[in-house]
Amino acid sequence: TTKKWDANMLRIAQALCKDIMDSGVYELYYSKTDAANSYGEFFEQKSYNCENIFVIANAYEYEQYQDIKSWVLRSAGGTAVAQPSWDLLAAYECTDGKIITESPLFDRRDPFANRDPRCNMTFCAPGTSVYDMEFNPDITVEQVWDSKQGKYVDNKDNKTAANPYAAYNCCCLRKGSQPEWRDPIYNENPEIIVRYADILLMYAECGIELNEIDKEVLACINKIRARAYGVQPEEFTAPKYPVVTATGQKELRKIMRRERRVELAWEGRRWYDLRRWGLLEQCYTVHYYGHLNAQNLKTMLTKDPNKWFWPQTPKVITGVITDDNGRNVNYADTDCEFWDFRAMFDAKEIMRYGVHIYDPKVELFPIPEEEVKCNPKLGQNPGY
Repeated sequence: TTKKWDANMLRIAQALCKDIMDSGVYELYYSKTDAANSYGEFFEQKSYNCENIFVIANAYEYEQYQDIKSWVLRSAGGTAVAQPSWDLLAAYECTDGKIITESPLFDRRDPFANRDPRCNMTFCAPGTSVYDMEFNPDITVEQVWDSKQGKYVDNKDNKTAANPYAAYNCCCLRKGSQPEWRDPIYNENPEIIVRYADILLMYAECGIELNEIDKEVLACINKIRARAYGVQPEEFTAPKYPVVTATGQKELRKIMRRERRVELAWEGRRWYDLRRWGLLEQCYTVHYYGHLNAQNLKTMLTKDPNKWFWPQTPKVITGVITDDNGRNVNYADTDCEFWDFRAMFDAKEIMRYGVHIYDPKVELFPIPEEEVKCNPKLGQNPGY
């Protein structure tokens, strides 16, 4: 159930966010050449810009960088084992502002079409290019175009007998990716800790939890949405994107939580959000799903090609479900969508690749052993 917040703490947090918003120092990043790609381009920046508030700098010359081989698709020399989840893919609204179970624009056979633009700036849609290489998990596509070499090469990113280790869910991460990452399999992009979009969403969250929903609360969410659709700041109220107009606390809380998920995806914020909202238990009952193994996937699609990409449209988990430990977990009042792939799994149309089991100790981090040794009275958090 939704946590009850201390009003004084909310007002303190809101005031801090407001100070930053009014300082004039920070603003949402916009591309100077392609406004529609502003969100995607922001994550390609190697230096501080108007949106970054606190980042950890990286630089090849100082041997400070990130190893990203697990992000890079296999055809380009990576392993592609770090895939964004289907649960995240399902979370993006369609371009009409409705979730996939409510929008007539959604097509389970092409879940990347007609979606919030941030979907295709976070995921690499099949048939598009990343790292100067076409990504295409379609089992019928044997070769893909390598624009760096100027020729077709063997497709190693589809689940066939030749590629048993292709991405289990046939997804590839695009966010922040650049062609130059391909050869060293490293990147020197700064690691973002806090950026201005997060501040806007924090301010909106405080107003929603205080149930003091005014134009500024809505504006904070809409500015972020407008940027995603390439709408300039001075035009953000124009109907060129799905404008948020809801003023009910429960409805707007759900929108804000969805907005945080898709805006801040793969930025290390999700655990903290779920912890703050008291929803880690619900999250840890949602498993990782992906396509069948190569032979079974080929057999299924030979019989019915329409079962690609998703054999069914996933549903939002509602009510009470029983987890793998036999515990009843309530999803009835989460104000946050978790997506249900169990019907496809039960029909043996997909596989479960990772099992989440909730353990209460995940609500707290362990205290470092060296700190406990320095101060025996400190003790350790439960479960560690």
